[in-house]
Amino acid sequence: MLRHASRRHGRHRPRRRPGVAERIIADWLQPHQQRLPLQFPYVLEPEQLDRAWTVAAETVLPHLRAGRDVAFVSEGDIGFYSTYAYLAAKLRDAAPDLTVEAIPGVCSPLAAAARLGQPLTRQNQRLAVLRVLPAWTMCTIELTIIERAS
Repeated sequence: MLRHASRRHGRHRPRRRPGVAERIIADWLQPHQQRLPLQFPYVLEPEQLDRAWTVAAETVLPHLRAGRDVAFVSEGDIGFYSTYAYLAAKLRDAAPDLTVEAIPGVCSPLAAAARLGQPLTRQNQRLAVLRVLPAWTMCTIELTIIERAS
């Protein structure tokens, strides 16, 4: 897919070196491929995030409508805490007639386990993967627990 896509995009890092995903795929990129830098802010405000996903979809959509393949590159699996899910949803909403195909990668917990040469679990052990919560959220959770205990 990466060799054949005429456009590729990922999280844009203004005035910085290429991101992790771009460095990972560098050897597979072709000179004819165009980079589509997309902005995805690191914020929690739903309106700001929704606007960023909409703008990203509006950037990608003309290329898809023109019959070009576009690859979204992520440093992990696109179904595991990835911006791709939001972009794909916006594209599907805007153009239900277009095909949006997801090609999974290796998510970070599995990559870390492989790098360490250790399994994530053994026999009947359980594993829970939790998203990292902002500090203020953790404070709110702690205060709620304290209030309920009182």
